[in-house]
Amino acid sequence: MIEDDKIDNDIIKDYINKLGQVDALILGCTHYPSLIKEFKKYLDKNIEIIDMGVILSNNLKLESSGEYSLTMYFTKINKVLINNIGNIIKTNYKIIEVEVNNESNY
Repeated sequence: MIEDDKIDNDIIKDYINKLGQVDALILGCTHYPSLIKEFKKYLDKNIEIIDMGVILSNNLKLESSGEYSLTMYFTKINKVLINNIGNIIKTNYKIIEVEVNNESNY
């Protein structure tokens, strides 16, 4: 749903309702931050939303000077992903699209 940019609020509402009583929502999937606005519609205002992507990016020290390269692997690459990466990472990087199947050793 997210990768195809076909957001369905009924599915999101049902998903949130199935969580039951929670104190915080951890966005552990890399796709979930794109749904924060939708999640907030169905969550109590007191529930903390913890975005693992923000925590990771705040703790990674990516500087444009130095002798390293950054390669990122994704199962699906589209313009939205490329724009988001460009807004976050201000250094040289390479993006590789990989197919993941049941036989892979990831």
